[in-house]
Amino acid sequence: MPAREDTINVQLGEVLQDLRPNSWRVLAEVQRTLRGSAKRPDVLIIEPAGWPVVIEAERENYASAEKDALARLGESVKEASGAIESAIALVYPPDVREQTGGRALRATLRETDGLEYALYTATSGDLVERLPESGWLRGNVRDLAMLAQRASIPAPRVERLGTILEQGVVAAAGEFTARHGSHTAGALGPQIAQLLGQSDDQAGQTRRMAMTVLINALIFHSALADASFAVESATDLAGGGGG
Repeated sequence: MPAREDTINVQLGEVLQDLRPNSWRVLAEVQRTLRGSAKRPDVLIIEPAGWPVVIEAERENYASAEKDALARLGESVKEASGAIESAIALVYPPDVREQTGGRALRATLRETDGLEYALYTATSGDLVERLPESGWLRGNVRDLAMLAQRASIPAPRVERLGTILEQGVVAAAGEFTARHGSHTAGALGPQIAQLLGQSDDQAGQTRRMAMTVLINALIFHSALADASFAVESATDLAGGGGG
């Protein structure tokens, strides 16, 4: 007797977990993973460095897969800070649907190139982008995993963050100019420019470059802190740290 749909989902979750065992966490057919929703997602992918991604799968029903995937957008995951901004509708091919379970099913999931899927991404307001715009992508489980990993960093959010970063750099450069421009005592602007191998141009490009370097350093050390890495001080690295 062919495996039930939830059994296939669980096996898919195990295969996806095996592809990136030390990176993401994959929960398949697990209850109480979403806030305020009694229905469990078919497959929930929690990416520590990104946003959660849901896969809603069907044996044959394309319309139902799309409907369920769209319904997941905006829902909150208990184990992740961000809401679901990307969901994948997936339809299993006949060679997967015909398996009864166990090793044969997992092997077929690893080997088939007949998975059909589409990605839905929430953008501004109530708009949703679909990839592809029509029809379905077709590939194997590695292709699906790559799409899910990329979907964990939604393009609209990256664009918004890029705009915020640019605005922050400009604002910081303006503050630096007001406090340490060439018209002020000490004139740190030319000194900073010299360190960067640039000139303290009137347009302020070098100062914006300096602010970008500082912001990059702050982001890097924040990432280290999030990863629980201890950062040694310059004194410790030089061997001058106390006991």
